Amino acid sequence: MYRVELTKQVRRFLDKKTNKFVKKVFQNFKLLSESPYRNNLDIKPIKGQRGLWRLRIGTIRFIYSIKKKQSVILILKADSRGQVYKKK
Repeated sequence: MYRVELTKQVRRFLDKKTNKFVKKVFQNFKLLSESPYRNNLDIKPIKGQRGLWRLRIGTIRFIYSIKKKQSVILILKADSRGQVYKKK
């Protein structure tokens, strides 16, 4: 089982969302922690970004990386589709 860690940006993003949505997100994170490559979640590798994956929950995308040696899933970014892929 993997441990899920959130960046500060993701925590701030979730603070602005409804409790119902946040509950759904953490249910998906729990499933993700059991297996980061689950077939029953909407997960895809990000093209051109080796080692990064995308989890879609509704209209929101979560970008994450998997650190196998530490058994950690690091959720790096969260935002709507139009914003999450933009580089800063």
